[in-house]
Parts: sequence; structure tokens; C-alpha cells
Amino acid sequence: MPLNTPSNKDLQKYARFFLAVCIITASIFLLAPFIPALGWAVIISICAWPPYYRAEGFFPKSKYWRPLILPTLAVTLIALLAIVPLSYLAYEASVQAVEAVPALMSMVHHGLPTPAWVEKFPMISSWWDKNLASPEEIKRFVQSIDVSPAANLTKNLSLAVMDISVQFTFALTAVFCILKYADVLIKQVNRVSIKFFGAQGEALAQQIVGSVYGTLTGLVLVGIGEGIFIGISYIFAQAPQAVLLGLLTGISSMIPFVGTFVLLLCCLVICFKSVAWGIACFIFGYLVQSIADQFIRPALIGGRTNLPFLWVLFGILGGIELMGLLGLFLGPAIMACMTSLWRAWAAPEDIQRLQESTSSDSPPIPASIQLSPRQLRELKEIERKEREEAYQKATLADRKAFMKIEKKLHIHSKRAKGDADLEIIEEDIKPKGTE
Repeated sequence: MPLNTPSNKDLQKYARFFLAVCIITASIFLLAPFIPALGWAVIISICAWPPYYRAEGFFPKSKYWRPLILPTLAVTLIALLAIVPLSYLAYEASVQAVEAVPALMSMVHHGLPTPAWVEKFPMISSWWDKNLASPEEIKRFVQSIDVSPAANLTKNLSLAVMDISVQFTFALTAVFCILKYADVLIKQVNRVSIKFFGAQGEALAQQIVGSVYGTLTGLVLVGIGEGIFIGISYIFAQAPQAVLLGLLTGISSMIPFVGTFVLLLCCLVICFKSVAWGIACFIFGYLVQSIADQFIRPALIGGRTNLPFLWVLFGILGGIELMGLLGLFLGPAIMACMTSLWRAWAAPEDIQRLQESTSSDSPPIPASIQLSPRQLRELKEIERKEREEAYQKATLADRKAFMKIEKKLHIHSKRAKGDADLEIIEEDIKPKGTE
């Protein structure tokens, strides 16, 4: 039987499909231990790409600078941004633990004195005198403590720290490779997304990138800002270890609803020194967190992808529940893709037909789904200016060919929501006989 008969072609097609499925499945099993590290590497690379792309313009175009030295500098900076705050936290925790030993010994032998503000509340004061101010009660409580759970907790914590360190090392290695080959990877991802998902594939990829970057700015950077402002109030209140308390408040503020709980604990610590300052710091910190959570955060996270605040909140909380800290970034990205698909399905029929008629080789038209009429007109104006600049730079022969191409332009005018005119231009930029 000839090799090119229809039956053999079908058999070869099914065999290639089966082989591809086997290879992909085997790759997933091999990469399963490193999936968290690769996920963090993709998130870090997406967040680091805008400043990295701008920094490329300041470095010479040599075979060593951009492919090797610049990614190395970027990975080193990312490592320092992660390691320095955590090292400071570990150092302060060890110092506080050493300083706490004499205080604990004194409390066991002499009891814990009743604070002045507690004496103003008779019920709390009587309980304090009975349970905390009495050395015998404290000794009885200390002797009743089972230290085996604490030992197991210390062991598990040490193993978790080692695992996180290894995953972080692999993630930084992957970030270096992604930044080094970023230009090639971006083009390949765009081609694959358009090939498999059509004209809307690139739009979905942009939604994922925009939501991840928006989550970084909305959670991490806003949390750092909250920690700075609230930490300043701790300094004015002369709180013990004000910088450490501010750092803990900032880190906890990155996760919804956790920052308020940590703020309350920090203000209770301040209350042991001054009740007025503790209450003032809590009111100020709560106002800062409320403004950030209600106005700044939704605008930064959902503004890049037109994602409603409700889906942002559900994406963050659901992502944390399913995937841990990794879901903090992937949750909003998944919700952004879901919202994009819903808007595409709910779009008017004329826009859907226009999306389906767009060829896979021409740029996708996500603007009719994601952008406003004003933004569409701005995009059309940018395209017109780019054609004019190309026409001015072209030679005489190229201008004649350019004029022929211009005649092939087909302009579709449709009426969209709000009775605004949308002009979407489909171009055939290749003259006949050329590739």
C-alpha cells in the first residue's frame, strides 16, 4: 500500500497526536516537583519585565551585556529584595528571643506586674492578679505546658524553610533564563496563543500578564506603602521595635483581611506603654488600610484588565485557598480570563462575526471587547500615523507599492455601545509574490 494514502495519513496524524500527548504527560510528571518554582519564576519575570525592558536601553548592545550581564544583575537585585527584609526579620526575631529570656525568667519568679491601664478595669484587673501576677500560678502554667508540639513545630518550620530556599533558588535560575530569552519567548507565546485560540488568544495572554502585574502593584507595593505609613505612626508612638512592627504590618497587609488583625496586635503591644497612642495608631492604621483596600487596590488590580472588584477579591481568596501564596497572583489572572471570555460571548453579534472573520495572521482585535470607543479611536489614529511615517521613509518604488497596498485596505464601520463609531481596519501588508 502506498505511504501517502488517506488511511496512512490519518494513521500518521493520530500517531503524532498520541506521541505529543505522551511527551506532554511525561514532561508534566518530570516537572511536577518544580511547578511551584516555575510558577513563581513566571510571575517574577512578568513583574520585572517592564523595568528590565527600560533598562535594556541604557546598556550597550554587545554579546555579553544584554544576554548575560543584564539578566545577572536583574536576578541579583530580585534576590536582594527578597533576602534582605527576611534576613532583617530573622535577625530581629533572634535578638528579641535572646532579650526575652531574662524577662521570662523574671516573670516566672516574680509574676507579671499589672499594667496601669488594666487597673482601670476591675474584672480584668482581678483576673490578672489571680493568674498573671502570682508566681505560683505562672509556675504551674509553665509546668503544664507540653513542649513536644513546639519541638515538632520547630522541626517542620526548619524543613519548610529549607524547601522554600531550594524552590527560590530554582525560581531565580528560571527567571534568569526567561529574561535572557524574553524576546523569543514573547513571540513564541503570541504565535502559539493565536494558533490554538484564534484572534482572542493574544488578548487572553495580555489579560493574564495585566492581571499578574496589577496584582503585584495592588498587593505587594500597596502593602509596602501601608507598612511605611503605619510604621511612621509606630515611631511617633515610640513603640518597642517600631521598624519591626511596621515591617510585619506591611507584609501582612499584602494579604486581604490579615493586615487588620496584625495591626490590632501591634497596637495592643503599644497599649502596654500608652493606651492613647495605641488607640491613635489603630485608628490611623485602620484608615490607611481602608483607603488602600477600598480605592487604591481595586483600581490597580482591576484597572488594567477591567476586572470588577468582586472577582478580584474572590480570585485572591480562592487562589490562596487552593494554591497558597502562588494563588495570590494566579487567582486574579484566572478570573481575568474568565471575565474576558464572558465579555466575548456576551458581545453583540456583529462584533462576534468581525472577531471570527479576522484571520490568524492579522493582529487580533480585542479592543472591541476590552477598550472603550475613545481608546479605539486613539488606536486608529496611532495606526494612521505609523503608516504615514512608513510612507515618508520609503523610497519612490516602495511608495508606489505602498499606494497599491493602501487601496486594498477595507474599512469596517460599526455602531457599538453608547452610539460611538468604531473603525476597525484590516490590512493586507504583503504585496503579491512576496513572503
